[in-house]
Amino acid sequence: SALRTHDILLREAPEAIEAADVKRSKKSKRDKKGKKDKKCKTDAAPVPLKKQVGLFRQFIGNNDEVTDLKFSSGGARLAVSTNSEHVHVYDSKTLGCLDTLAGHTEAVLSLDCVNRANTHLLASGSKDSTVRLWDISNVPNDKASCLAVGTGHVSAVTAVAFSSTGNFLISAGADKLLRAWDVAGLSENTNGKGKGKDARGKTAATTAATTAANHEPHLPALAAIPAHEKDINAVCVAPNDQLVASASQDKTIKIWRMPNLTPVCVLRGHKRGVWSIAFSPVDQAIASASGDKTIKLWNIKDGSCLRTFEGHVASVLKVAFLS
Repeated sequence: SALRTHDILLREAPEAIEAADVKRSKKSKRDKKGKKDKKCKTDAAPVPLKKQVGLFRQFIGNNDEVTDLKFSSGGARLAVSTNSEHVHVYDSKTLGCLDTLAGHTEAVLSLDCVNRANTHLLASGSKDSTVRLWDISNVPNDKASCLAVGTGHVSAVTAVAFSSTGNFLISAGADKLLRAWDVAGLSENTNGKGKGKDARGKTAATTAATTAANHEPHLPALAAIPAHEKDINAVCVAPNDQLVASASQDKTIKIWRMPNLTPVCVLRGHKRGVWSIAFSPVDQAIASASGDKTIKLWNIKDGSCLRTFEGHVASVLKVAFLS
């Protein structure tokens, strides 16, 4: 059921804005604005798969739950966080552990990777309320280094997401806060290439103070806002780096405009908390996965729900587009 629903979403989502597939949808009651929310059940004829899905490789050795994992740009390295304070970096070809990143004091919950100026960056969010920025470019020849620590969250950091250019980082947590961090300014200041400025014109040199206890520089903050009424489960950045989305246990998805995290619109319609969101790489649309067992596709322009995909028998924890 999960595979069929996922396949339908990936195949049909790009075309959903222009036309609806009448054969695979059913009419529902009009919402308050008079627009229709189209539903697609997986009991319809399954979409033929070109290849059978099977197990490719398996990493053995973890004795606890895997909280997150991300491939580096190019797929050469795989970062994995488990229910511990460490992050493991693997070679995706040999399956060998290249490095273990230590620095967090509680379990790591979220990861993201980006390639910025030929530097492979990894961000991690933890239950210790901090965000850490790592340089894993030279692993395994050199140990990965922690470039900076982001402080300001007052509870677990449940989600992190880089912009496509790697110029900024978004984090969110159980404290209901949404924060933006200046990666570009930090990198320029760290590399000695100049005094990088954030969106408000402040230099990274003035905001990247050094922690007295461990001498790790602070990650400069761009913006911080109280975003939701309950815990935030997921964040993502639009391909053009202009918009940011957050999803929460309060059943809503909110769209924000950079650099000051200005509110754009609120997407309502899920009946339970939203666990995952993803911007479409080709259309002005965003997909969401929820504890109400559905996946929804939304139009960013007017906030309308384009289609609801049903068929899962339990919470949908992850959604992604394949381009």
